[in-house]
Amino acid sequence: MKVRTGYSYLQLRSPQRQVILGIGAQRTQGVGGTTWWFVAISEAKAPLTVITTDAQGASLTEAAFVAANQALGQQLSVFKKADAYREFVATHVYGFSSEKELSQLANVYRLLASPILTGGNAKFSPIKAALREAQASIDREVIQAAAGVQREVNRKNGLLQRIANGQRRLQKIKSAIFWADLNHLNETKLSVYAANHVEFEQQKENAARAEAQVAKYSQQLEFLVIRLTDFQTELQQLTQKQAQQQVIVQQRQSLADQIKGAQNRLAQYEQAQAQLSQRQQDLAVSQTKLTQLIEQEKNVRQTALAPLQIKLNAHSAELHELSQVLAETSLATMVQQMAHYVRALRRQLTQYRNLQQQAETISTDVAIVGTMQNQMADSIDHRVQGPFGGNRLREGLQQDNQSIHEAGAAQMNSQFQQLKTEQAALLTAHPDLKVSLAQSDLLADLAQQQKQLAAIVTQLQSLTQQQAATQQAQANLQENIDLIRSGMEVDFDPAAIREQIEVWQQQHAQLVVDPELPAKLAETKQAVADLGAQKLDLETAKGQEQGQQTAAEKMVASKAAQLAALTTQIETMLTVLVPYLPAAVTLTTVDEVNTFVRAHGSEVRNGAYNEVAERIRRQVHRSDQNGLDRNALDTLLAERGYEQIASAMRQGSVVAHDMTTLAFDLPHVETLLAEELASVTKAVAELKTGNQLAQDTYLAAAVERIADQYQVIADYNRILAAGLTSDQGIKLKIELRPTEVSAAVITEACDAFATQRPALEKEVRDRLQMLANKAEIADDDAAFMQAAQEFLDTRRWSEFHVLIKRRQSGVDDFEEVDDKFVRSGGSGAEKAQAMVLPLLLVPKMLLERSGLPDVPYLVMFDEFADKLDPETAKSFAKTIANFGFDFIATMPSGAQNKLLADGVANVAYEVIAPPQQDDGRFYQNQVLPVLSWHEGATDD
Repeated sequence: MKVRTGYSYLQLRSPQRQVILGIGAQRTQGVGGTTWWFVAISEAKAPLTVITTDAQGASLTEAAFVAANQALGQQLSVFKKADAYREFVATHVYGFSSEKELSQLANVYRLLASPILTGGNAKFSPIKAALREAQASIDREVIQAAAGVQREVNRKNGLLQRIANGQRRLQKIKSAIFWADLNHLNETKLSVYAANHVEFEQQKENAARAEAQVAKYSQQLEFLVIRLTDFQTELQQLTQKQAQQQVIVQQRQSLADQIKGAQNRLAQYEQAQAQLSQRQQDLAVSQTKLTQLIEQEKNVRQTALAPLQIKLNAHSAELHELSQVLAETSLATMVQQMAHYVRALRRQLTQYRNLQQQAETISTDVAIVGTMQNQMADSIDHRVQGPFGGNRLREGLQQDNQSIHEAGAAQMNSQFQQLKTEQAALLTAHPDLKVSLAQSDLLADLAQQQKQLAAIVTQLQSLTQQQAATQQAQANLQENIDLIRSGMEVDFDPAAIREQIEVWQQQHAQLVVDPELPAKLAETKQAVADLGAQKLDLETAKGQEQGQQTAAEKMVASKAAQLAALTTQIETMLTVLVPYLPAAVTLTTVDEVNTFVRAHGSEVRNGAYNEVAERIRRQVHRSDQNGLDRNALDTLLAERGYEQIASAMRQGSVVAHDMTTLAFDLPHVETLLAEELASVTKAVAELKTGNQLAQDTYLAAAVERIADQYQVIADYNRILAAGLTSDQGIKLKIELRPTEVSAAVITEACDAFATQRPALEKEVRDRLQMLANKAEIADDDAAFMQAAQEFLDTRRWSEFHVLIKRRQSGVDDFEEVDDKFVRSGGSGAEKAQAMVLPLLLVPKMLLERSGLPDVPYLVMFDEFADKLDPETAKSFAKTIANFGFDFIATMPSGAQNKLLADGVANVAYEVIAPPQQDDGRFYQNQVLPVLSWHEGATDD
């Protein structure tokens, strides 16, 4: 497994201290690796060094590196995480307050070092953004304090609005309940009360009318009763005659039933007697059949099975395996085992004969090999002759011939013996095989006898089954005979039954009835029924009228009671309305509420009772399209500490005395909201005092930051002008212009002696108000503070503009540098200066925040001045020096003279790779000075 370890570090030195910044890494092929970072800081004069290799030149692991440099003590810090390393470098090496400033500096350095900065796809907008971000911003706590207090003021104002909205919602709830309950009372009680009162008067009239009708029907009934009595007397006489004749009819029917019953008994007895005779004949036939089947079975066993068993037993005397099969007591099992035995013996014979045939083939082959050996020997003697070495060659060939053929024969003999061994094993395992080999017809006989045995057993099984079926049939017949006998009457005498039938038939003929009596009786009954129906109709009509009279009298009493009950209910329901009554309205009696309803019919009809619960719910808490309700009553009360009331509100409406009301005391909530409104109004007044202080603090910081931003522009332009030679004809300058604010805001901020700054103050107030009113971030503290940083960061109020005067342009003819310019507008030198020089302002602004006197002003360039002419390159070097930077640049060999500029010391080095390569050891590059220049020096 291949492991690689390496180091890279940078050493910085100033009159105050020495610093080494480095990284170490170890990578294992296929596994991964580890990385560590280190910083060494020394204020001593002695050179500061670190050890990264061992005595053999191999790079040290992390643990070995720490051990090898332990003499540095606290001067050396090693980090396992890049974040900790960057934070340490930011605070201890660069003197920044946080790692954020170091990250900004690193991003700018990467842009400066990149050769694509002046390439065809370059953009200028990132440079402007970097210039903006490099400026010092207002302290985050000042911004958050101003935004936070303003937010709290707005929250309190919002709470005031919510309380006021809550009071309005309570009034809407109050009004909705009043009119809806009044509508419900009108529909369910007042309308019923009115209907009952009308019904009360109507029933009084009905009772008087029914009383007159009852007197009329009573007189008609008196005359009808006399006629009805006469017909009832005649009907009674006819009924007595019919009763006497009915006895005769019953006697005739009784005799007829007895005659029919006796005839049925006689028929059943004769039918059972015939069935019994037939079943006894069937039983005799079945017994004859069973006797025949038994004889057939006996005959098969004696004439077929017994002789076959004798033959098989004769074979078993010398066939041991067959004797085991014949020892089976079950004929069916014996047949199965006999079939298996015959199949096995046939397979054994086939296997033995195959082995025998193979052995005979091998014997033949051995004889052929011997013949071939003799023929080959004769051929060798015949062909190998001559005086020069013929004897020796012939003897060798003869010897080879003998060895080869004898070896082949030996191999065949070995195979032959193997086959004989297998035959012997087969005979040993199956002794019956030997007998079968000796008797060629034995297997065929056994196979034939096996088939005979199977046929005999099948025949015997069939006979046995037929016997069982016949015996079952006999049992069924006997059971049927017993059943028939059990159903026949004991001691039944058919002759006596026939005599009794004749006697009953004579008695039946002597009984005679009057055929006209039923018609007379029916006619009289019809007359009585008609008169009775008329009487019933009159009585019914009279009863109905009496019932109507009674019902009307009861209804009068009932309606009077109902009206009294309704009055009580209405007055009780009116007590539920008391908390919701409009001002100057009193409703306590039925007359008062009826008068009020008639006067306000339209309002009452519009107060839909079935919608009041939903109206209450919407006023308590209704959600918008985003599922929110900032003015929800329940939420407001819960937030103010009245969770019990809020919980009652969430229940919605409740029903009391069949009227919709609330689960909470509405007047009490009205009082609470009034008190809350007064309390929050007082809190808003107190907050405004603190808000003004926070705004004044932010305003002072904004004035300071804006003034600083605009004051340094002249210094930066002076530095840029000093770096550009007049013979180039190129000039650069930077302007800072207001973007998000008016020019008046910037003018007021830059006037250090101004006592009033109305434009700036209004801008700050507007931004704070706009920020505090952003509903989408109202409940997200992190998002709110991020938005506050964007709204109140004064760096965003102005934008940098870089202007360039080209070689061919007039003295003051400047044009703005933008993305279009750096892509296609200017020459290479113009683009390079327009891109790089303004970008140097960013590290300049960042490094000026450092708290250390020797903060590293060091920038690096890759392929520096590769596409620039010497004059432009010298201008670059001079401007970088004027900004106070040291710089390291890589460039092709021989291009060093581009950097020779007045007032700038330069040293050029040639880096030569070590000749030793790929041996797993570390070797330092050779760095040789090839050119140096400084002011007043001669050419080196």
